[in-house]
Formats: sequence, C-alpha cells, structure tokens
Amino acid sequence: MNRSDKFYFQISFEKNSENPERIFKTMQNLIEAIRIVNNDLLSSVPFKIDPVLTLSDVTSGSIKTWMRNQLKSIDEGDIRDLNIRRIIGGYLLQGVRTLIKSLEKGDKVISRKLIENTQQELIDMARTTELNGQIIYKPIEQYKVFRDMSALNKAIQPLSSNDLAKYGYESEDIAIRYSEYLAETEPIDIIGVETKIIENPMVLQIKKPDYLGNSKWEFRHGGRQISGKILDKQWLSKFQRGQIIILPGGAIKARVRFVMYFDSEGTLISDKYEIIEVLGEIEPRKMLDSIKLF
Repeated sequence: MNRSDKFYFQISFEKNSENPERIFKTMQNLIEAIRIVNNDLLSSVPFKIDPVLTLSDVTSGSIKTWMRNQLKSIDEGDIRDLNIRRIIGGYLLQGVRTLIKSLEKGDKVISRKLIENTQQELIDMARTTELNGQIIYKPIEQYKVFRDMSALNKAIQPLSSNDLAKYGYESEDIAIRYSEYLAETEPIDIIGVETKIIENPMVLQIKKPDYLGNSKWEFRHGGRQISGKILDKQWLSKFQRGQIIILPGGAIKARVRFVMYFDSEGTLISDKYEIIEVLGEIEPRKMLDSIKLF
C-alpha cells in the first residue's frame, strides 16, 4: 500500500539538442494529462472529489517535477476519514502506473482486447489497494481507459527519440513509451462510439509540416494550435517532391473536416482534424490580409 501522495514526471534529454521547448511542452502536456486521468479514475469511487495537483519540487539535471495529489471533497464529510484518503491516493498512483504499462504494450498494436485487459487490471489493482474492501468501486468505462492512454501518449509526442519520460512515486518508476499505433487509432475502431462530422473551409498557418511521411501536420488557426493529416494525396506529393514551396510563416487554404467522438451519454471523448483538400497557398507577407474563414 502506498502511503505517499507524491509522484513525479522526469524527462531525460540529449544535451545541446535543438528545439529545447519540446521538453517544457511535454512536461506541461503530462501535467494536463494527469488531470484527465485522475478525474477518470475518481469517477469509479462513490464520492464527489476534486483532485488538486500541487507543485512540490523541481530538480535539475534532467527535468524532474514532483507533484502531490490533494483530494478535496465537494462534501467534506465524504472523505474526512484519513484512511479513505490514503486508500484513494494509493489507487490514483497505481492506476496511472497501470495505464502507462498498458501504453507500452500498445507499442505493437492497439486492440479492444488491450483496453479490456487494462480495464480488468484496474479492477484487480483496486482490490489490492483495499479499495473494494472499504469503498464501493465502479469499474472505469472502456472509453475512459482509451482516453487516458491516449492523453498520456499524446503528451510525450513532442519528445525526440533520444529523450525519455518517466513516471514515478516512492521507490518505483516506469518509462512512458510513445505508441505510434495508439496515435493513429480512433475510438470508433476500438469501442462503440457516436461521431459528428463538420466540414469547413479554413486558413491554416503552418507551424510544423511533414516533409517525408504521412504524419500529422501542426497548424495555427484563430489563435489556437491544431494538428491533422493532409488527405489530399496529389497536393501532398507535389509538396514532398519540392514542387510546392511553403516559406516559414506561410499558410494553406483548405477544406477541413472536424470529427468528434461521443460516448453513449453524449460526452465528448476525443476529436481530430483532417485536411481533405488543399485549395491554395498563402505567402507569409499576405497572412495579415487573410481572413480566418473564407
């Protein structure tokens, strides 16, 4: 049983490497991901709890951020018992570890069976942390398992192949491995979800193109960052052969598909952008005269 509510994320990186912002972006992503995971894990206990993350320490060498789970009950009478707080705190720490271990198993393939097995591992883990003995435990839904694994996976996407992210608490730590298979897997391929599709013409300023493969591009639109694959094979082929040149700060005009995935209760699980057709390119000097929708 874990008696500490402290945990950490550590990012080891290649010194003197380019694009240093990737390290700090990844740490921010991991903190945002752990909020999602904690909320999903706590949906399995019969208390209305607001998990609050507090910064405990930052160490140098590699970037290592210590944090603490503080449980705040909407009804303080629910978890005033310190033993219950201790049990739930241990459940959160080990639940995150279980999801990260399953993420490593998804390095080769993502299947419904993996999601089902992870769900069962969380149930078994809840029993070993005495959760079922003292607290009525409701198994976490499969779409939440998928969402949590996806959030952790997406968080470390900015890292290079020479970087390494870890999650740890007390004397335990575990590497967080990026799964390209999970990144390319949609919820509808694994679990039963409903979809809603919206198509609009948009102007997308290019932040990070894909010069070689079939990966997602990064764009800016309306002050926010989005990523998506370009499905216009003809335009993409010309760009990758150098027949179309886009200068830094340039943009494309495109037809964009926005796909949203919902669970059976109408809750948004995830979403994605797809660039269906590239209609033209915009030079950097003309961006100020461009409108966001046309």
